[in-house]
Amino acid sequence: MSTEQANSAEWAGITVGIDVGGSAIKAGFVDTHSHRLVGERFTAPTPQPATPERVADAAAALATQVLAQEVGAELTTPASPGGFRALRIGVAIPSVVTNQEARTAANIAPSWIGTKPAAVFDDALQKAIPNDHSARSDLQVEWFFLNDADAAGISECGPFSADEAADPEHSRLFLTLGTGIGSALFHGTRLYPNTELGHLTVLTDDGSPSKAERWASAAVKARQNLTFPEWAARLSTVLNIYVALLRPQELILGGGISAEAARWLPMLKLEEPAVRVSIARHFNSAGVIGAGLAAAWGLRP
Repeated sequence: MSTEQANSAEWAGITVGIDVGGSAIKAGFVDTHSHRLVGERFTAPTPQPATPERVADAAAALATQVLAQEVGAELTTPASPGGFRALRIGVAIPSVVTNQEARTAANIAPSWIGTKPAAVFDDALQKAIPNDHSARSDLQVEWFFLNDADAAGISECGPFSADEAADPEHSRLFLTLGTGIGSALFHGTRLYPNTELGHLTVLTDDGSPSKAERWASAAVKARQNLTFPEWAARLSTVLNIYVALLRPQELILGGGISAEAARWLPMLKLEEPAVRVSIARHFNSAGVIGAGLAAAWGLRP
């Protein structure tokens, strides 16, 4: 999925990004020029069971809160529902997404599989807008769905702002370390979507096979009460496998545990010293920002 024309394709200056997680849904305005959130980021619990219809209703309620904000002179696009007649909304979901269809379901209901959720979300948004609101009858929304790790990766590694130069040969692997291990692979500004490297089988310390994310995710560290040195050793094993397979020039590590990087980053041991390792910048807002940017640039895996 190419993002090479991103700067020329930026749309309207502002989009809405929504990040659907297993426990929470987050939403906010994304300024497509500065690549940051503007205004407040709204959060709600993910409904259970997390069916497309129930998630759409919760996401739509958040979207109306986002649209109701007054964010003032920071934006060139009107920042109220009455000022919008056309809008792009990006939605990051924990699923492999191809042709805007959910192909898998991780931490959401299995009924997502095989669905194209745009119509469900559009109906939910129209219902969520108050009956007497001027936007209800003529708001035109384009929906863009993508894998949640790909969205987070776009926020960190994707299309560059106008004052940044993108090396077309620079390869980056973004990893989000949380409940699982999410991945987004970039070559220059080209995203290879739905890599799902957390599902790759690795050999653990005792030689038994395991999915990488079931052995070395941040959730496993907490669940098994691993020390940072113990967890860093496992993560190093996984990273070395990824590097051997894909040969990225840079690893970018995100997820909530990246806020504690000072406690474990120095303990990582890579067999390829030329690979740069850095920590993601956007932490828990990465999915929202990346979803909004994907919508701005018309990225539909």
